[in-house]
Amino acid sequence: MLGTLEEAYGQYFESRLLQEIVRVGSYRELKAGSIFLETGAFVKQIPLLLFGALKVTREYEDGSSLLLHYIEKGDAGSMLMTLCWKEQPSQVKAQAEIDTLIITIPKRNAQGWMNEFHDWQRFILSNNASRMQQVVKRLENTAFGALEDNLTFYLSEKKRIHQTDILQLTHQNIAQELKSSRVVISRILKQMERKNQVRLSRNRIQLMV
Repeated sequence: MLGTLEEAYGQYFESRLLQEIVRVGSYRELKAGSIFLETGAFVKQIPLLLFGALKVTREYEDGSSLLLHYIEKGDAGSMLMTLCWKEQPSQVKAQAEIDTLIITIPKRNAQGWMNEFHDWQRFILSNNASRMQQVVKRLENTAFGALEDNLTFYLSEKKRIHQTDILQLTHQNIAQELKSSRVVISRILKQMERKNQVRLSRNRIQLMV
């Protein structure tokens, strides 16, 4: 697995740190849809993505949710790290968007490496900053942006992660992750179809651009 780790994180970490990650880390395979972290659970380990993607969503009491971001290959769950170090119950849910392989790092090692390895410290701080910017932008787009633009970005991200322009999605799925209503999403998708941007069929959306 060292080769897989080097391919994903070799540009960030020195050889000694990579070897330490292999020594203390635990590999875990997640099938698409599998839950890595439930809302309300405590984060005890830090995931590093070797391939695949984890979808991070905020769950609400009314049963709706909001897609915040994806954790991908060469990435770290900065939001999960914060929860882990503060020992707070998670306010987000993380599940595999596609088949995913992660290596999890125990909290004590992840914290100790901040002083021991400059590469790790730099990676964590940089990852936290960039992820925070993405989440803030995502929330701003949801609150203030045009829903059609938000939906277009959402579908393009799905296409990129799944590496296909044919997405198995229901309008209700999309509405839930964009914190909207199925009726509104259906109306916008119909408008996009008339513009030849998508082609709609039952539980399937084909992106045309």
